[in-house]
Amino acid sequence: MAFNITEFRNHFLTFAQPNHFDMVFVGGENSAGVGLPKAMHYNEGDEYFFNRGIKHRAFSTQLPGRTLDVVERKYSGPTRLVPTGYVYQALPISIYENHANNVKPFFDRWMETISSHDYWYTKYYDDIIVAELRLHLYPKNAMGDSAKDALPIKTYILKEVYPISVNAVQLDWNTTNAMTIINVELQYHHWERAEYTQYGDSFTPSPPEKPKQQTRTI
Repeated sequence: MAFNITEFRNHFLTFAQPNHFDMVFVGGENSAGVGLPKAMHYNEGDEYFFNRGIKHRAFSTQLPGRTLDVVERKYSGPTRLVPTGYVYQALPISIYENHANNVKPFFDRWMETISSHDYWYTKYYDDIIVAELRLHLYPKNAMGDSAKDALPIKTYILKEVYPISVNAVQLDWNTTNAMTIINVELQYHHWERAEYTQYGDSFTPSPPEKPKQQTRTI
């Protein structure tokens, strides 16, 4: 079949944009009624960042990935790679630091909760994780709910989250008109995806409008 430019254009009506997202922590409540890790010693600034700050300061991340773990099996002929399960990749996040430099200490304290430098053992797993990190994706013209909050089109839900890396931060007297950025990596047990139907099936293109018939008056 010959290439049809009109049909090609009709199937490329919409595109996802990588800047329409936000993320929030969702934690099981600890003894103080807060969703932070149970073993973590935190302050009011940590609680604010956990509940609201990350949503407005985390400006760059990735959609979570995974690869199939395989083992080689060979009886005769070419080797077969037999899938045995998933390997989930760590999630990088870039976050704007605030004026009081509280973002990096939040993740530093979280890592110190997991494994202190004073002794060589880690805390109980359930005491150092956050139940979920939710990554919401939005279309360009998002619908609103009754509270006028934007409704996501999809949500990636990362389960059992904890930091494995807090990167060093470059400071420089010659740098002006710039913002300090904190780069962290979060590990998790697995991720799930929630899909919403209010936006319909975005793979189905809208039918092209039929050209209006032109009439000629004599």
